[in-house]
Amino acid sequence: MTPREIVQIDLQKTGVDIPLNRVMAGLNQMTERGAKLLQEGNTLFVLTIRSKDVAEFHLFNADNPNQLVQNVEKFAKLVKQLGFKKMVTDFDNPKLAGLFERYQGEFKTKVTQEGDKYIAEVTL
Repeated sequence: MTPREIVQIDLQKTGVDIPLNRVMAGLNQMTERGAKLLQEGNTLFVLTIRSKDVAEFHLFNADNPNQLVQNVEKFAKLVKQLGFKKMVTDFDNPKLAGLFERYQGEFKTKVTQEGDKYIAEVTL
């Protein structure tokens, strides 16, 4: 799948009412400011640097939940190879929070909730 197809499917699955072209333009602006787009399977990751040890990521997903977990783990391994010690993300989907909480793989994960927003920290 292309990144555009992944974003389109993710927007449909999550019910986000933002036009696809607007999201793609936003991703383009983010890459112009230094963000990196990385694809693992049918998951598109947006990676930005918070500090020398911490990377922030967001994702668009067109895979099933089990494959998403595998994609995130592969992505985390890459982020660790880049020298980061932690990666963080925030989101509002409680199902995604559940995936992070049930994760039993190589990396330690922690999910906190602030109002309607969840924050996941992955220690690399």
